[in-house]
Amino acid sequence: MRVKLWFSGNPIPKGRPRLGLRGVYTRASTKEWEETVGWQCRDQWKRKPLLGPLGIEFIFYRENRRKVDLDNLEKSMLDALEGILYENDSQIKKKSGEIRHSKEHPGVEVEIWTL
Repeated sequence: MRVKLWFSGNPIPKGRPRLGLRGVYTRASTKEWEETVGWQCRDQWKRKPLLGPLGIEFIFYRENRRKVDLDNLEKSMLDALEGILYENDSQIKKKSGEIRHSKEHPGVEVEIWTL
């Protein structure tokens, strides 16, 4: 099984956990992006989470050319999709990604398949 999904919005990388007065927290921009992706995924994926080993490919379309780590972009997406598209990101056994620039259509193209 192979599935393609599209998530609109300027992709936000996973930020480092921050230490505040009430303990460790995730930046608001990261949290908002992950919640947005989660809702978009629920709209597109009307099934139970995929089981077993999976492969996943990300193509990130960012509005700007600011340097950003591909690994952190992937991590925010993996965390956002967990529990919706698949049970746990430990199921991902093969992964690839790339960053492109698009001011007109920022977003993330995701292709996931069973191995």
